[in-house]
Amino acid sequence: MIELPGYRLRNGVIILYTKPSYEFNFQGDVLTAGDVEDYAQLSLKPLENGFRGEVTMGLKKGKYVEVAVRGKLVEYIAFFEEEPGTFTYEFLKEPLLIVSHEKALSPQGLQKALDGFIGISGHGKFSVVLRVGKSAKEMMFRVELGRE
Repeated sequence: MIELPGYRLRNGVIILYTKPSYEFNFQGDVLTAGDVEDYAQLSLKPLENGFRGEVTMGLKKGKYVEVAVRGKLVEYIAFFEEEPGTFTYEFLKEPLLIVSHEKALSPQGLQKALDGFIGISGHGKFSVVLRVGKSAKEMMFRVELGRE
């Protein structure tokens, strides 16, 4: 799902645009999940166009730790590992202008226009989910229009 500002002309031409600019506001900077045998901790650091995550863990029964980014209707797996590590999740970075006809623009066409971008991006409410074994913890965050 993607929401972009834009215009629809009477003749069906649509103009969609965005100039990415973000300010990330997390409810905290550390998220912990697990139990006595398996645990994981996620530390988050905002970046200009996304965030960096560092995962530490202690696994006895569990096989992996997963970190997902959630939007309104979709979830993107940003980290899926058996060992501690780091990852970077970035939102769209380049300004975008799409001019098309409403009957010609498909989800696949839009993905192609976004250079194959698969993920979650935009402004509004999102969450990060940390999963280890059967335990999962979620942290909400907001992305506001950045200051220029």
